[in-house]
Amino acid sequence: MSPGFIPAEEIESAAKAFLLEHHPDGSIPVPIDEIIEIKLKIRIIPIPRLGSFGIDGFFNHGFTEIHIDEYQFSNSENRARFTLAHEIGHLVLHKSYVESQKFKNEEEWKKFIVNDLRRDPLEIQANMFAGFLLLPTKDLEKEYASIKEELAKHEEFKDILPSDSQLAPYIAKPISRIFNVSERCAEIRINNWLR
Repeated sequence: MSPGFIPAEEIESAAKAFLLEHHPDGSIPVPIDEIIEIKLKIRIIPIPRLGSFGIDGFFNHGFTEIHIDEYQFSNSENRARFTLAHEIGHLVLHKSYVESQKFKNEEEWKKFIVNDLRRDPLEIQANMFAGFLLLPTKDLEKEYASIKEELAKHEEFKDILPSDSQLAPYIAKPISRIFNVSERCAEIRINNWLR
């Protein structure tokens, strides 16, 4: 049985608590790889062609290593940062559930990672956690307001600024640069925050 529904507010609280414990200075962008390797003592292991199996990354059975697609890790820093934060979401939100599964061997573990349909809600939750972790709400609000203020100074927007929902796709690009995430990640996070 899966761990069930976790409300977004609880996932955000878990991400805030994680940052408070492991990154108390609150600097942006969040140094996720340093937190993982130095503070959590978890090894990051790039694996060739992992992405060709539809897998960006995964924890080993003992939660001591994160395996990540080598190409992504070497060539797509923003995407790799999200993958690492996603895996930390599994650690924070789902570790006790995973440990309760009592895998008999490595093959059962691999089958769970690749095939278990019960994991779909876990993947959504880990994605949400990654968004909250890499784009903390207070920092997102501050940067969004700053960018919006700059836009309002432009002649085209002198009399009327488009609505937040109309601006979101355009503000996603500068937000992505500030937080070192992909534009897609920034846009999803902004849209969810605006709701």
